[in-house]
Amino acid sequence: MGAEEGKMPGNEHTLVFRRLIEEGFNGGRLSVLDELLTADFVDHSPCQKLGGAADLRERIALLRIALPDLHACVDQLAAADNMTWAAVTIRGTARGVPGLPASDECLGFSRVETCRYVNGRIAEYWSETADLLEQLGISVP
Repeated sequence: MGAEEGKMPGNEHTLVFRRLIEEGFNGGRLSVLDELLTADFVDHSPCQKLGGAADLRERIALLRIALPDLHACVDQLAAADNMTWAAVTIRGTARGVPGLPASDECLGFSRVETCRYVNGRIAEYWSETADLLEQLGISVP
């Protein structure tokens, strides 16, 4: 971890992460990603295909189509140096995605999200999404 990492107090990183959840996932304000992610952001999550911020933007948009009443709750959040780790629970009613019928079933799943920060922005993001995709009927390669 060099000086270029732009270390901030862990609390500052937790505020950035909470904005991602509250404004991005819950609020659907995808433009907030421009403020929260670095230009060379890397999404390490399964099923990423576009590269970088475009993957996260697409995944949030798809989640909000599939679960229009989506609500993400940060159950636990820890920070150290330039990293955060969060246990997040997402709930919503399955309204379907293009090519899949709506089940109108209430879905809920928990996942761990890990972020690495550079100069106060998220540079790398890891999240497990297979459980949700399975509940929505989407096969994961």
